[in-house]
Amino acid sequence: MRLFVAVRPPERVLDGLVEVTADLRARADLRWVDRTELHVTLCFLGEVPDDDVPRLVAALDAAPLPVAEARMGPAVTRLGRHVLSVPVHGLETLATAVTSVTAGFGRPPEDRPFNGHVTLARSRGRRGEVDPSATGAAAEARWPVTEIVLVRSRQGQDGHHHDEIRAFRALEA
Repeated sequence: MRLFVAVRPPERVLDGLVEVTADLRARADLRWVDRTELHVTLCFLGEVPDDDVPRLVAALDAAPLPVAEARMGPAVTRLGRHVLSVPVHGLETLATAVTSVTAGFGRPPEDRPFNGHVTLARSRGRRGEVDPSATGAAAEARWPVTEIVLVRSRQGQDGHHHDEIRAFRALEA
């Protein structure tokens, strides 16, 4: 199954993101991420055999994961040409810890720095791109991250759908 480990923003942050993007949704021809799917990916694992999932869950459950404070913002921006997002800082140490714990599962860890963000929308088609005028709306929030989630990603006709497999409490390191 296709898996990743993520942080889900709290309801108040999701409320703010929905409010910030309400006007954009009406005027920008993008594939919008449903509120229930908004998250910050800490580590993408890709395909993990079903038989390995119990070991993965046990590894994450035993890991000394540090508490973190997510700092979102300051504004909606583009990530590359095809993604509308909001940057999220403060999760670098947590992402490194999760990547270390999950290194033996799925695909090898990416060899690039962690780039925390919440994806809000994607362009339609391979040639489409997010209009730069869709950026700039203020989107700032902070929240303590005390939990991470292991998530299964399923491809549907209308995009990816996410199912939470298990939540894990972060602990002081």
